[in-house]
Amino acid sequence: MKQCSIGILGGGIMGCCLALEIARRYRKVDLIDLAPEPMMGASLHNEGKIHLGFVYANDPSNETFGLMTRGSMAFARIVCELTNQDLDILKLSQPFHYWVPHDSQVGLDAIENHFNKVEAAAMELSRTTGDSYLGRSIDHYFQRNSVRVHEKYFSPTPP
Repeated sequence: MKQCSIGILGGGIMGCCLALEIARRYRKVDLIDLAPEPMMGASLHNEGKIHLGFVYANDPSNETFGLMTRGSMAFARIVCELTNQDLDILKLSQPFHYWVPHDSQVGLDAIENHFNKVEAAAMELSRTTGDSYLGRSIDHYFQRNSVRVHEKYFSPTPP
């Protein structure tokens, strides 16, 4: 393998992580992208967060949120291993509020049940692997908005 030339097409988060891992193992790798700097495309314009899978409430298999939760919990450890940087280089986004329309495909109770499953999975992974969400100790990953908080951000009555 050390005699091969390795090139990674795409300088997004996945291309960068793959290039770092290959460089760590085999020393020489070329990262190729159309943009002048890494992570200037989809990785720059995505939601800007490593999420646990809360948005997959309509997946009855729970496989999607399970995959997202495992990846999110391992993310900080992997980035630190690849970059030899401390966890404090990772920045947290501001908390945000999900809004569930009254005619949503998934009802509010089902969504809250899903959120509880995601939170339980994240807590269990943290307990069993030692991984944590972006290297932070977190007591809870969501809380249901009070009526007052909801009315502050959203219309108190459906249209």
